[in-house]
Amino acid sequence: LVVAVAFERLFALRSGKLFPRGLRREVRRACEEVGPFQPHTLFEAADRYHCAGSRIVHEMLRKVGRPIPEVEAALAEGSQREADRLYGNVRWLTLAAAVTPLIGLLGTVWGMIIAFHDTTQLGAGSNKAEYLAEGIYVALVTTLGGLAVAIPAAIIAHFFEGRITKMLALIDTELRRLMPRFESQEGRTRFDLNERGMFRRDAAAASPPADSVRRTVISPDIAPPPPVRHK
Repeated sequence: LVVAVAFERLFALRSGKLFPRGLRREVRRACEEVGPFQPHTLFEAADRYHCAGSRIVHEMLRKVGRPIPEVEAALAEGSQREADRLYGNVRWLTLAAAVTPLIGLLGTVWGMIIAFHDTTQLGAGSNKAEYLAEGIYVALVTTLGGLAVAIPAAIIAHFFEGRITKMLALIDTELRRLMPRFESQEGRTRFDLNERGMFRRDAAAASPPADSVRRTVISPDIAPPPPVRHK
């Protein structure tokens, strides 16, 4: 199980799987482009990559036009959500590192209990010391097996935790470069997400002013004019 999880995480936590170079180029292009910020272009570019970085970009783009603290909160929440997902299988390695020594110790204690019990059943003149030593030797093998699993699991889990922290820090650093572009759109442009993707909606058009809405009230006390009769 430890070997299978280690190989799965080794493949899943590659930098090209979490934050591909193509997506990095798109983010840097959005930061350095001359002219107004084009969020829909960045959204479509990120939509081509199914990775942790693209999902965090989507969370940020949903807050275009809103105050910068909301954008930063979206970045933090998206990063935390991806961290929980990435740490999912690493927790199995941490669990194995903590549990397998206890399982080995349990086997050792149980084996020693059996060895001492069997020694007491030997008759007079038997070599009890040799028989007991053999039983303890067999019992200690379980402790060795538990440690042989726990030590590599702990090292591998620490390695993967460091890689996850490093990649999320890289994603956070790159995406924070977009903050000036988001700030330029604050209160000006809003983006909504529908089934087909992102579509643009001006903030002014999102909520029409109250004085532009006219209401016609018909009083029930006013009777309609009588019909005109022609002779």
